[in-house]
Amino acid sequence: MNWTQPAYLLLLLALPVMLLLTLMTERYWQRVRVLWSGQRRRLHWRSQLRLALVAALFMLLPLALAGLTVPALAPQSIQERMTLVIGLDVSKSMLAEDILESPAPPQLANRLNLGRSFINDLLSKLENERVGLFFFARNGIEMVPPTRDHGFIRYILRHTDMGRLTDSGSDLVAALTTADNMMVNDPCQGNEAVVLITDGEDTENTLEQLLSHLQSPNTKRRPVYSVRVGSDESVLIPIRKPGIPTIEGFYTDEQGLMLQTRASDSRLQHITAATQGANWHYRSDTSSAAQQLVDQILRHAQQADTAGASSLSWLDLSSLFLLFGLALYSLYMML
Repeated sequence: MNWTQPAYLLLLLALPVMLLLTLMTERYWQRVRVLWSGQRRRLHWRSQLRLALVAALFMLLPLALAGLTVPALAPQSIQERMTLVIGLDVSKSMLAEDILESPAPPQLANRLNLGRSFINDLLSKLENERVGLFFFARNGIEMVPPTRDHGFIRYILRHTDMGRLTDSGSDLVAALTTADNMMVNDPCQGNEAVVLITDGEDTENTLEQLLSHLQSPNTKRRPVYSVRVGSDESVLIPIRKPGIPTIEGFYTDEQGLMLQTRASDSRLQHITAATQGANWHYRSDTSSAAQQLVDQILRHAQQADTAGASSLSWLDLSSLFLLFGLALYSLYMML
């Protein structure tokens, strides 16, 4: 039991005064009735009932104003029990400009900005899910722990200088490990899913190493959904500096050869197949991918969640007291 405005309980001190005034009024009208009709001096049953109604009314009003709340178990929806961790690839290959058009002008039309645009689109399709965000390249870094404050995630995406954050190399095992760590540290255990937004390149692991991680007994089985950005054709990775509209050159390897990158679904398909997830290829002209992804995640969660869950919440009884008081007042007026 809890009170939101306990100061209003002081109004209960006025209850004896109101009862005394009501009693004096009823006795006055009783004397009037005796004078004109010769009735007994004993209070009529209607007067006694009115006195009881006044007492009840002036008890209910302070209770309603004080905001009495009691603990109650409320059923949680699938969305409320869902924890979604989103990983955005920030490796150098994500700077490749093989996108049809900029997802949000005046941003550059590269894979990284397309991935950032997809996350914003995805957040707009979510309701009350807990969402976390991390970036990964050769290593993974947690940016936002799982939270229902989706606006804060948008803020991080908008104000993070992705160009300066990019790093050489891409490690899908590190991305999956970072997502696992974020889930383990999350106190709200429920339905869980991971979304990886990447071009699919993995420069740090062989296919056998990736499969070994997925099949490890220490890896918790949760669905991983991949969103691949970028074209199937090999392209160069441009070098740009802030404030300069032209390309200064292209990234090269240790031998001085220009680096080429090609988006691929091969590794991502192994990940989603092992975790019962799904793959998407997102382009700037794809409008329904985010909604399809959300529908798929919730559908899988609903199939896996057979028991349901409840959460402890506070039930406000103020409206109940007011309705009951209104009913008593109506009865008082009819007497």
